[in-house]
Amino acid sequence: MVVAEVAALLKAMSPVKFLSALSLSLFFALVCVQNQVLAEDLNVRSSVFPQPPLTSVSPRLSWRGGLSLAAWSASFGGFSGLLVDDQGSRITALTDKADFLSASLIYDSSGVLKTVAQATVKPLSVEPSIVRFKRFDSESLTRLGDGSIIVSFERAHRFRRYPELNLNGTTLPNPVAIVHSSLNNGVEAVTDLPGNRFFAVAEKLRRQGGYRAWIFDGNKWEILVYPRDQRWQATGATTSPDGDKVWLTERRFHGFTKGFESRIVELETNTIQPGAFLKPKVLAHFGLGTDLGRNFEAISAIKRPNGETWIYLMTDNNFNPLQSTLLIAFAITR
Repeated sequence: MVVAEVAALLKAMSPVKFLSALSLSLFFALVCVQNQVLAEDLNVRSSVFPQPPLTSVSPRLSWRGGLSLAAWSASFGGFSGLLVDDQGSRITALTDKADFLSASLIYDSSGVLKTVAQATVKPLSVEPSIVRFKRFDSESLTRLGDGSIIVSFERAHRFRRYPELNLNGTTLPNPVAIVHSSLNNGVEAVTDLPGNRFFAVAEKLRRQGGYRAWIFDGNKWEILVYPRDQRWQATGATTSPDGDKVWLTERRFHGFTKGFESRIVELETNTIQPGAFLKPKVLAHFGLGTDLGRNFEAISAIKRPNGETWIYLMTDNNFNPLQSTLLIAFAITR
């Protein structure tokens, strides 16, 4: 009976209506596939990245290993956000294309990074309109105190809250200034604050001689200013395990022929207040043309089982197959 009714309905349709209905059905079928979050197993090639000279690094930072990573997959690369679990045994790395990599971390007998294993990549669940126009551009993520995960996006500027990255998310209200900003001027750095709040820094949106930053408490956005220091731009952020510090990655781009320099900076969490003009302190500078002069965008900090606090950093290679992805780690003292 159902088959006969569908056949009669199709027969009554004009060719134009039939094609429109078919196109709409195919579109929503693609959205459903996207939102099912299907996993792809990856064979990630890993080699040890030796410790480079660290001439412009605070004595508070000690090298804890580095890896050069690559994989033959269109979904591997462009890493812009990072979460490391409490044991330091597994990473979740967000790409610019709204995919997330999950992989195990393996350490050698001395406790430094050795390799990765059991890698998979999955797509985030995003809105149908984003799938249709391919405006993914996920830029940063953080886990809040209630366990939910905040992801920031550019191009279609917004923040989404996920119970877990393999589940459907919900879109948060935007701060007014970001709604109509240009495609690449959105938020690249997000990290959690006490009280289930988060701190966000815009890449290029100006305010009072610096860049716009916000605190969101779940209901309202409050504005503060992140310094515009000689064209350095915040690209990632993480909060220390004890909640006292916020560490950020910054980059400065010198054109395609020269490349990037990057640095790690530190804020006292208690200075991140509405209306403040922030004053981060430089902890490390990876200069132009040096081994670590790369586009570091992803950062995560944890307290390791041995009691050390580690900062993990990951590069965004912009999906350039000629550039490997670096994952490095430092122990940091107070």
